[in-house]
Amino acid sequence: YMGDHHYMQMGFPDFGSGGGPKKGNVDTCVYCWGIGIASLTNLDSEECRKPVRLAALDKMSVTQVAVSVDKLLVLTTANELFEYSLFDSIDEPPNRIVLFDSNGKAVNRRITKIACASGSDLSLCLTSSHELYSWGSNEQLLGRFVTAVCPATQPHPIYADFRVADVCVGSTHVLALSVDQNVFSWGVGKSGRLGHGTSQENEQLPSIIPSLCSYRISSISTGWGHSAALSTDGRVFVWGKNDCGQLGLGDEEGNVDVPRVVRELTYVRLVAVACGAFHTAFLTELGQVYVSG
Repeated sequence: YMGDHHYMQMGFPDFGSGGGPKKGNVDTCVYCWGIGIASLTNLDSEECRKPVRLAALDKMSVTQVAVSVDKLLVLTTANELFEYSLFDSIDEPPNRIVLFDSNGKAVNRRITKIACASGSDLSLCLTSSHELYSWGSNEQLLGRFVTAVCPATQPHPIYADFRVADVCVGSTHVLALSVDQNVFSWGVGKSGRLGHGTSQENEQLPSIIPSLCSYRISSISTGWGHSAALSTDGRVFVWGKNDCGQLGLGDEEGNVDVPRVVRELTYVRLVAVACGAFHTAFLTELGQVYVSG
């Protein structure tokens, strides 16, 4: 789980004979490293080059974490969602996040995924009923209208006529994969990161990416300003910012405003794609990894 300059990883504690948990204890622990995590680790330095265990989370039975430049989201096995500020100590009590429907009524939904924008104040959570909830101060990224009943600072459903299967967030744009395998985007249109063609206008609400409608998309990924989508037949499409060659399109320079196939990889079958901030990694069915950026 990556923020702008910091990273987190979840793992199972050692089942050794020392002071660690006894065998059979399946509680997870969370480690973090990078820049700007002093408040999480209670360390004096703002930069940590080695993973540091967040002992304050050991008793929470954490199942997912998501981190941005200013917050840490924590989801527990009890379906409780908490938000920590990176400007406060990890020992400070976190905010308990409650979901609300479009009428402003608190609801109980099973959360399956949480996410944060790396460069903006935006948080998202996906539920088992394929609803996507958003909250944060950047109204351009919420995917819904802000009203007195549905304020920006509370989690409310995005405005969508489709069921959401997956979601990922860049610095200032959002991708959502629908259950019927279409891709929608919204947010800032700069550098073609929304994939809507020559129009690079901002989109406040989810808008389908037309050029991908002819393909069955199985997974999506976002970087700082670029995106990728993998089809069920093993082809990968990329678009958005390309200043570091992160799209993998060879010598071609400049941003790409409509999804393009990575032709250098058409002779292999891809099974996964993942975008970093300024690079992209591609995994083939034979276990080979290709990178660009």
